[in-house]
Parts: sequence; C-alpha cells; structure tokens
Amino acid sequence: MRSVFPFAAAWVSACLLLVAASAVRLFLDPVLGDRAPYLIFTFAVFVVGMRYGSLPGLFTVAVSTIAGLWMFIPPRLSFASISMDEWANIVAYVATCSAILLFCNRYRRARDAEVSSLAESSAATSRLQESQQRLAGIVDSALDAIVTFNADQKVILFNPAAETMFGYSTSDVCGRSLSRLLPERSRVEDNGHVQRFRQEGSTNCRINSLEGIYGRRSSGEEFPLEASISHVTIECEQLTTVILRDITERKLNEEAQALLVREVDHRAKNALAVAQALVGLSRGETIKDYTEAVTGRLASLARAHSLLSQSRWKGAALSDIIQGELGACLAAHQFVFCGPALSLAKTAVQPFSLVLHELAANAMKHGAALARTGLVNVSWSVVEDQLELAWVETGGPEVASLKQPGVGLNLLRRTVENQLDGKLSLEWTSQGLNAQLAIPPSRYSVESSIGSHGR
Repeated sequence: MRSVFPFAAAWVSACLLLVAASAVRLFLDPVLGDRAPYLIFTFAVFVVGMRYGSLPGLFTVAVSTIAGLWMFIPPRLSFASISMDEWANIVAYVATCSAILLFCNRYRRARDAEVSSLAESSAATSRLQESQQRLAGIVDSALDAIVTFNADQKVILFNPAAETMFGYSTSDVCGRSLSRLLPERSRVEDNGHVQRFRQEGSTNCRINSLEGIYGRRSSGEEFPLEASISHVTIECEQLTTVILRDITERKLNEEAQALLVREVDHRAKNALAVAQALVGLSRGETIKDYTEAVTGRLASLARAHSLLSQSRWKGAALSDIIQGELGACLAAHQFVFCGPALSLAKTAVQPFSLVLHELAANAMKHGAALARTGLVNVSWSVVEDQLELAWVETGGPEVASLKQPGVGLNLLRRTVENQLDGKLSLEWTSQGLNAQLAIPPSRYSVESSIGSHGR
C-alpha cells in the first residue's frame, strides 16, 4: 500500500498540473492568441519531470500535446485542417519536452547518487563513531592499564585503570614523557626494550618473561608489572601500546608460598628428628609395652602438629592442648581443668603436649586413672609473669613413690627444662602424682578473652 500511494500521487499531480497549465493559458489567451500554445505546458512538463520522473513526464507531454492541439491551435476545439506550421510547432514542443525530460532524468540520477553517497557517508560516519565508542568503552572498562605512546615516547592514551594503578590523571600524563611512569634506575633499560621491539618489526609480544619490569606510582612507590606490548603505524605515525598488570599481590603470594614451603620443610625435618628421638628414648618390658609407648608419644606429636596447622603455625590455646592430650588417654569423667585463656608459642606446643601426654600416661599406669573414682585436676594461672600449672591426682589407689624414675618421667623433666626453659617439681602422694610446672613468659601469651575452661 505504501508503494502504490506515491505512484498514484505522481499521476494525480501530473493531471492537476495539466489542468492548472490549461487554466493559465486560457487566462493569457487574450494576450497570446494563437501564439505559443504550449508555452505554459512546458513548465508543467518540467515540474513533473523533476518531481516524479520520466513516466509521469511522458504522460504530461502526451496529454498536454493533445490538450494544446484541441484548445489553442486553430481551428480550436477540433482536430481538422491543421497546417504544416502547426505540426512543426507540435514536433518542436515534443522535442523540447523530450530534452527537458532527459535533463530531468540525468539530474535526478545525479541527485539520487549524491544523496545515496551522502547517506552511505553518514552511515559510515555513524558506524565509525559507534566503533570508536565501543573501543573507548572497552579501553575505559579494562581492568588492566593501557598506555599508548608515539615514537617520541609521549603518552597519547591513558585509560582509567592506568590512572588507578599509577595515581596520575589523564591530563597529568598525556603529552608528557613515558619515563615518569618508570623508576629512574630502569628507564634506560626499559626504553631499550621498546626500541629493540620496534627494530625487530614485531607487531606484539609479551615482556613479562623479562625480570625487573617495574612501574612507579605518583607517590614514588615502585611495583612489579606484567606487560604485553604491541606496535602499529597509523598515517605514518608509529604508535606503541603497552598493557600493564600490577602483580604486586601475586609476587607477595609467591614469596609467601616459597616461605611456607621452606617452613614446611623445616617443620618436617624437626618432626622427623623429634620422632626419631622419641623412638630412641622409649623403653618397654615387652614388645607390646614398647609399641604402646612409641605410638602414644607419636600420637601426641601428631595432635600438636594438627593444632599448629589449624593456627597456621602461630601457636595453640592451652585449653585445646590439655583437652586433646587428656582426652586421648583418660575417660571424660577422669579429668577436669580450668584457668585463664592463654596461648602457647609455636615453639612450645609440641614439647608441652608431650609433657601432658607423659603425665596422663603415668596416671594410667601408676596413678589416679587406675581407679574408677580417680580424678586428675589441672589448673593454671599467671604468677609474676610465670605460667604456673598444677597437676593434682586424687581418688586413685594408694601408691608409693617410685624409687627409680622411669623413662617417661625422665623424658618429662628433660622436656620441661631443656625445651620449655621451665621448672618441674614432682611429688608422689598416696593417691597419685602431683606436679608443678613453671613456664617463662616467652613461651605463652594472654588471649584477648579471659575465662575458665573446665569439664
């Protein structure tokens, strides 16, 4: 429907122009008489040809020829007795109209071509603007810093991520030397990287494999970078773009990982040395006794290691150590403990766990744990910066003091004095063993919350 309407409008407009031309010619008839019968129709043909094209123009020529012949060439209102001069006028009119339509047709084609060219140019400009906007959006939203500079190493592009990374605004950097983004100590070397890249003729490459690529923030702080570089020539101007990523956090993580590996290696060697020593010091009248002694001490070492791993080798809460060691050897109703919230240093966790294990193992073999009503009471407090721990056994069977301390008690004393830098006193009562331990402040710390722990 939309395509039919303009077509019909062209023919209707041609008819209206013919009617208007006829009316004007009739109006001028007293002045013109029989002369120039087609003068006004010529303008109608020109208007129709320019506005609507060749077909409506030819229709206007044909109808106007007949109308002029009928209305303005004698004898009027008749087609009879037309002289040769009048036929010459008719032929001249048709030829003139044909020339007019040819001109109109060429003009319309030239105009349409120009309009089409302008439309294509406008569309191309619009697409270019959209492409530039997309590119600008990508550059502005990139998480990595993007810096472009020319052959003179003057910065011409500095995206928001670069502003955040270096601490400079775009206006502070654009038009200025790239060197202000580089540490003074490495400017010559970094410029050499760029020059060699251009001379090699490569279009892009990564330079993070090179050691010592650093940037310099506005504050003067230097930081490690990962970089990729690309090169392009636009309108005889050489442009180099560098995409930069701050790898400070990665470097710190790598260093922390390397430190952790060294720490784990050190801890593993220490654990193996301690385990070897425990195996060598363990004794037993039978293979079963020996196996139980070795297994118990190694299990204590493993529990201490687990607590240290949970705290990332920062130490362990004293209450957790006591709960773990006593809970592994004694029944839940056979021990209670209470005291302020304290943490042992990482170097004290394993020896202190071994001390508690030896005391609990002794209670099982010779002390309060032999009786169902026996109870081990562990309490601790800080007295004049010393951690004092009391081990009291009650309710056990009547026992006599050992004439010759066993391997466990000897190991206990050596551990307290040599590894904890502390003091140990032992007292045998009729109901079991009482022990007093004193640990220096370098082996523990007070936790933020103070409270009592007990069962």
